Order: sequence, then structure tokens, then C-alpha cells
Amino acid sequence: MKGRAQEGRFFLCFNAHVGVTLSWHEEGPLVALEMMQHGIPVIGSRTGILPELIEDGKNGYLVDLVWRQNDFNIQPVVQKLEAILSAPDYMQMRQHAIESAIRGQERCEVKKVRRSLCNRQKLLAKKIATKNFA
Repeated sequence: MKGRAQEGRFFLCFNAHVGVTLSWHEEGPLVALEMMQHGIPVIGSRTGILPELIEDGKNGYLVDLVWRQNDFNIQPVVQKLEAILSAPDYMQMRQHAIESAIRGQERCEVKKVRRSLCNRQKLLAKKIATKNFA
């Protein structure tokens, strides 16, 4: 993102009190890391890396996504929003969010390196299997 769109995103981050990212399946919601980098506690679903990043009540909350009669049950999210916005230690939650983002970024980098090494090993194994070393 460049220009006005990027400026708008950062403006929203600096003025947000809580971030919400809900998904049924996601490998690694980077938007959660970005929010946490700005000290924004996050409410997220139990998917991807979020259970590793979010510590209930410390830097945000995890929620279970539940469908009810072809509709998403939003009540758990509302309860967690109220809990964060009324937390007496809200500023401490913001600090924990920043610390968690740093740890999360380190984990993501390790996963990228592992994935890269794994892909190289697969390629080498394929070359060996086909005897194609060129």
C-alpha cells in the first residue's frame, strides 16, 4: 500500500482501541500482528497463529466462531470487546500486545526459514529421484 491508503491504515491503527480479526481458517493473519505492533489488543478466532499470539486477558482474547441458524453468533465477540474497553489495566494490555507482536514476528521468520528449507529438501529429493542434478 502506498500513499493515501497507507496513511489511512496507519491513522486507523493509531486511533483504534481494539482490533478484531475473525476467520474460519487462516494460516497467519498478519493484520493481527500489525495491530499488535501498534499496541492494539486483538480479539481473534482460534485459527492460524492467533492462538500462539493472543493470551486471553493479557493482550486480547480468543473466541470460538459458532454458527447458529445460518448466522454467526457475535455475542462472545461483544463480551470480549466490553472486557477490553472496561479493563482497568488496558494500558498494560497494549504493552503486552507490542511484546507479543515482536515474539510473533520472530516465530513467523523462523517458520519462513523452515518452509524454505523444507522446499529445498523436497526439490533436492525430487532431483535425486529423477537423477536430474543440473
